[in-house]
Amino acid sequence: MTCRTRQIAANRGHLRRTRLDYAPGMAEFVRLEVDDGVGTLRLDRPPMNALNVAVQEEIRAAAAEAADRDDVRAVVVYGGEKVFAAGADIKEMATMSYVDMVRRSGALQSSLTAVARIPKPVVAAVTGYALGGGCELALCADVRIAADNAKLGQPEILLGIIPGAGGTQRLSRLVGPARPRTSSSPAASCPPPRRCRPAWSTRSCPRRGLLRCG
Repeated sequence: MTCRTRQIAANRGHLRRTRLDYAPGMAEFVRLEVDDGVGTLRLDRPPMNALNVAVQEEIRAAAAEAADRDDVRAVVVYGGEKVFAAGADIKEMATMSYVDMVRRSGALQSSLTAVARIPKPVVAAVTGYALGGGCELALCADVRIAADNAKLGQPEILLGIIPGAGGTQRLSRLVGPARPRTSSSPAASCPPPRRCRPAWSTRSCPRRGLLRCG
């Protein structure tokens, strides 16, 4: 057995354990912080909040908790002052086989859809990079408020793939079918204060006061 084969086999076991053994209370990277009726769904996986399997499942669990709690009347999705979420965990993806990727694609889509289905107002407070899956997570919110350092886009084309977690559908519903065709190009990622702002975000605010921007 080669090192590559052993790595893939070990990762398959990790994926099965993560998906099947996950339970509320095990969260390591995503937490729901409730204050005065507002639940902040906080991503905390430094340095870039990459959406690995564990983060995806914790997003699903936090979204379900926010939906169920009576003391949560609105939800803010937030990744911190430096970055929202820089997309999928490419290092983890590199260890997956084709079969693994097919199995995980549905789970990734449903984890973000759990945010879109929260039956309460959801705001994505975007700082820094929101690329790929991170951008798709922001698109699940009802409103996007972008910090002055936000950079949103779907650069998956650079890896030879298209957005796989609902980005092509949600973005076209938001801004019409023409703009997403250019937003999935290598040069598409750009700060909201430039030409992307009307498409990606509702408004722009200073990063340090983003959570108070309303």
